[in-house]
Amino acid sequence: MIERKILVSEKAINQINEIYAYIKQNSKDNAVKVRRKIKETIANLSVLPEAYPRDWFLDQTVGEFRFALVFVYKIVFEVSETEIIILQIFHTAQNPDKLSNSENE
Repeated sequence: MIERKILVSEKAINQINEIYAYIKQNSKDNAVKVRRKIKETIANLSVLPEAYPRDWFLDQTVGEFRFALVFVYKIVFEVSETEIIILQIFHTAQNPDKLSNSENE
């Protein structure tokens, strides 16, 4: 098994911070738990990213795109032979068309 390097996009970092700030308005403990679980999930992607399903919203895009779910948040990532790029993290209730169109921002 190849362990790949994990890169987190600036967009995904900002989204983690926004998720944390939003949840913290109601519960700092829950905000910490969600952020911790997102980070743990990202760290675990390096060993076997193929265990996660392909993202069918990005089927027409060149590359191997997959996703992981953490509570109600979707982590979208791209897999290559040497690295995993975390592209975005969002609440699953958001419109997926809006999100896939902003993929390359």
